Formats: sequence, structure tokens, C-alpha cells
Amino acid sequence: MPHDLNPTRHVNRRRAKPVPEQLLHHNNLTLLRRYVTPGGQIMNRVQSRLGAKDQRKLRTLVKRA
Repeated sequence: MPHDLNPTRHVNRRRAKPVPEQLLHHNNLTLLRRYVTPGGQIMNRVQSRLGAKDQRKLRTLVKRA
């Protein structure tokens, strides 16, 4: 997993790199765990530091998984 996709780092969302298409799959649990709270809720855009497009993709992947 690339280090620049870690949501705990403070990154300007305008400069944030999009999540690579190869990593976006509902079976990629290591990626999905980074954007889900311990209670099982999906993090919002401020916490996950994703753009709107990637947040929508991530939402559908978490719901499929």
C-alpha cells in the first residue's frame, strides 16, 4: 500500500493523489479498513482526505464488501 494513501497523514486534499484503479476492489480489505471506523462506519471526506469522486467509489466498494 503506498504511503501517500494513508488517511492519518495530513495531506492537502487538492494535492492528494487519487486511489489507483488497480487497488479499487471490494476484496481489497487492507485498503477498505483504512477508510472504515472501528465501529464499521465509512469515514467522511474530511477524515479520509479523499476527493468526491474517490469517496463515492469507496462508498460503493465498502457496501459491496
